[in-house]
Amino acid sequence: MRTPKVGNRLWGYFFMTKISINTKLKAVEEYANGNDSKEFIRKKYGIAEPDFQICVGIYARFGKKTLLNPPKVNGDFRLNLVKWKQENLGGL
Repeated sequence: MRTPKVGNRLWGYFFMTKISINTKLKAVEEYANGNDSKEFIRKKYGIAEPDFQICVGIYARFGKKTLLNPPKVNGDFRLNLVKWKQENLGGL
């Protein structure tokens, strides 16, 4: 059964689908192995473009472990993120 169709007149319709982290991991590893293009793989698994780009970036930078167990966002995490951005001239 498909999830409800959501949309508006300006942007058309899209389906809101919950993709499991295991499916995302399988897609990311398939892309990392050079099997197909990012676009082909994300469409094959039904993953939204921004979600797939984020997963590919996390996997490339931090590996499988961080993709499966992302850090908890708390006050200390946010403070460290702001400090890092200021030191590395990152945008807020």
